[in-house]
Amino acid sequence: MTQTAIYDTFIDALLELPRNIQHKTKILLRKLQRNPNAPGLNLERIQDTKNLYSVRVDRDYRGVLAKSQGDGAIVILHVDSHDNAYAWARRHRAGVNPNSGVFEVIPFSSQPTATTDKREPVRESADGLFEGLRDRNLRKLNIQDDLIPLARSVTGEKDFALVANRFPPEAQAAIEMLLAGYTYQEALDELHAPDTNVDTDDIDAALARFGSQGRLWVVDDEEELKRMLDAPQEKWRVFLHPSQRRLVDRDWNGPVRVLGGAGTGKTVVAMHRAKWLARHRARLTDGKILFLTFTANLAADLKRSLKDLITYEEDFKRVEVVHLDQWVYRFLSQHNFPQRIVYDHHDSSRQQAWSEALKTADPDLALEPEFYKDEWSKVVLAQGALSETEYLRVFRKGRGTPVTRPKRARIWRVFEAYRAHLAANGLIEKEDAYRATRHLVDANAGQLPYVSVIVDEAQDLGYEAFRLIASLACINPGGDLLEQPGPNSLFIVGDAHQRIYDQHVVLGRCGINIRGRSSRLRINYRTSREILHTAVSVLGNITADDLDGGTDTLVGYRSLFGGPEPKFLEMQDMEHGATLLQQWIAALQSEFDYGLQDICLVCRTNSQCNTWDEAIRNTNLPTHRIQTARDTRQTGAVQLATAHRVKGLEFPAVAILDAGPGNFPLKVAVNTAGSRADRELTLRRERSLLHVAVSRAKRHLLLCTRTRFSPFLKPMLEAASARSDD
Repeated sequence: MTQTAIYDTFIDALLELPRNIQHKTKILLRKLQRNPNAPGLNLERIQDTKNLYSVRVDRDYRGVLAKSQGDGAIVILHVDSHDNAYAWARRHRAGVNPNSGVFEVIPFSSQPTATTDKREPVRESADGLFEGLRDRNLRKLNIQDDLIPLARSVTGEKDFALVANRFPPEAQAAIEMLLAGYTYQEALDELHAPDTNVDTDDIDAALARFGSQGRLWVVDDEEELKRMLDAPQEKWRVFLHPSQRRLVDRDWNGPVRVLGGAGTGKTVVAMHRAKWLARHRARLTDGKILFLTFTANLAADLKRSLKDLITYEEDFKRVEVVHLDQWVYRFLSQHNFPQRIVYDHHDSSRQQAWSEALKTADPDLALEPEFYKDEWSKVVLAQGALSETEYLRVFRKGRGTPVTRPKRARIWRVFEAYRAHLAANGLIEKEDAYRATRHLVDANAGQLPYVSVIVDEAQDLGYEAFRLIASLACINPGGDLLEQPGPNSLFIVGDAHQRIYDQHVVLGRCGINIRGRSSRLRINYRTSREILHTAVSVLGNITADDLDGGTDTLVGYRSLFGGPEPKFLEMQDMEHGATLLQQWIAALQSEFDYGLQDICLVCRTNSQCNTWDEAIRNTNLPTHRIQTARDTRQTGAVQLATAHRVKGLEFPAVAILDAGPGNFPLKVAVNTAGSRADRELTLRRERSLLHVAVSRAKRHLLLCTRTRFSPFLKPMLEAASARSDD
């Protein structure tokens, strides 16, 4: 079986062909993989090229491929009509870059030249992008000789956007990294540039390098090729950037944490990691990968995406995708756990337990009932305090109301009574259920099948959740529980800038050591620069943590493409607004060929969703509410969801309805914040929620209001006003 790889531009060329030719080409690819020299394929060297060959699709169409000498690897590059295919081959060079060692396809006018001239002077670069770097350093970044002067002229993102298409994709990736704030050495590390001399005839070695795999799909065997060719078109386009690939296809000697802003591909990386682990590690032990996320909607969306990504049914079955609460509920049910988990803060049984517990409160403390409830959820449950002694030691920074140690002892009596009332009625709080689950996992670890755990949206999980996850990562199927998470045991992705629930965690305090195994993704592949700028602006000057006691930053966070500026729409009333939305949607359908399912309308609350749903339907536009795990998408209808429910999803076009000061921040949330610290925390959370909603849009963003706009949008409104004045 010949090692076969498919270059990503081949997919574009194939999809341009008539359907019957596409079908013939797919059959041809399978034959090539079995034996490229088989009779009937008419494999012939194309004149005036070094290593490009043509292969017969039918009488009128030809494929173009690159081939190692002898029986080495083949790379499928292009397919077209006979004359066009040959013309394409003569316009391009395909092979191994002599400096970076990656496989690349470039126009004939831009060929790399190997050089080892150690006397080469250091050249100055505009604005310091390549300051202190010699030309040979730039060649290591995949920048060819004839493009080095152009590269040195780049001073920033706007300059690069004008000339990016003149660089091969591999060189674009390198320059993007430098613009995103990478050092030269960091960019080399991301690209995995070889330190030794490169054999330009060894395509097999080039395919194994991460820099090549950002543009190639290396197919392991005929069955995988068949499944890939039969899969939906969007599945073919799941290629990883080298900075992502290096996180996926390797062994790690312990837990890994990956940070990155919205759209940087954290979830895509996590999915590819699940695929790699299922194929290369879970198979060895007949184990499973547990893929956890925060909500049912995200779990359902991930499962559908993984079904497309993982071509082997056997491997797909080894990945269990579930949101954490659902997994805990199932596990406790299997072990006949006697208590019901209380999720809803407004549950009548929970309210009754508080009513009884507050009767034990010391009146001399003069503390409001809301203080006890907030202290319970944000301190006691969040940090897992089970006794008065543990409560005396908990961390309370930022709580606003100071409490001395003697006062804490008197406060604890209320918490003790509350927990007792819950237990007496067969109830348990979610965080306490996590802890109970952890003890059961520790006692039954040998019976569980998990060899690795992947966690998505980690910023919205708290201490007890991660203590449970740490135990799950210590499972040794068929053996004793490990003392700490081992190699390949835990892969965590998250972004505290998108934290929309009051959960803060330090992984090290949960038994999860990520030292030396942390990475940050900085390039946004989903959202246009204009929308990304809006999303970041919404955050203001808030700082975010890195999930392990440090701080995270969005410095260097950037998008790869531009688009239209976000639009601001003032509505007279709901009826007028629905009419304007109908016109906006019609324009998107006409100009960009969007389906209704490509457009999402986002509201702040469920009640607002209900009201807007009726108003939109009155314009004869069908709508679909995204509410449960089964409601992710529906073809032929405009999607409608709350800002919380849309988390983790993405759409070509998004309209945020009623983006006024009563919704962002939500008035009731600010008014019920008890202390100044609580108010600041609430405002921070509200900024993050609007940031999440804005960053769901890929190319088109509409912000609407029936009053005035949210103060979080002030910088963007001022910028829009300045543009209109110009």
